[in-house]
Amino acid sequence: LVPAPPLAAERRGLRRVLLESRELASCDLSMLRWEDLLELQLQTPALAVLKPPEKKPAIALSWSPSSWSDESTRIVVSSMKLAILDLSGAGCPQHMDIELGLSTARLSWPRGFLVSSVDPSAV
Repeated sequence: LVPAPPLAAERRGLRRVLLESRELASCDLSMLRWEDLLELQLQTPALAVLKPPEKKPAIALSWSPSSWSDESTRIVVSSMKLAILDLSGAGCPQHMDIELGLSTARLSWPRGFLVSSVDPSAV
């Protein structure tokens, strides 16, 4: 007998995305799912356009926020040119370290995320 493939709900996508590039200007992560990621690190000074991972349920009919893994995501993003950073689908990250160089940069926080500390020199 051949074992059955895992159900879609049991499959995991990429768990860690670590990108470091001085020249990367655009990055599309929309094929990834936030609920699969444990770590997202983007050390990309020239990054100007970022399509974030999607908040997509593995199985739309049975998905709920409580079905997410207990493992929290660690998010580190550093870019001097990124104008919009959308983290709204990220669930509730355990750790976030964000450095955006544009004075007009906008950040969409994850729903329910509480900022515990902000480095005043970074504001």
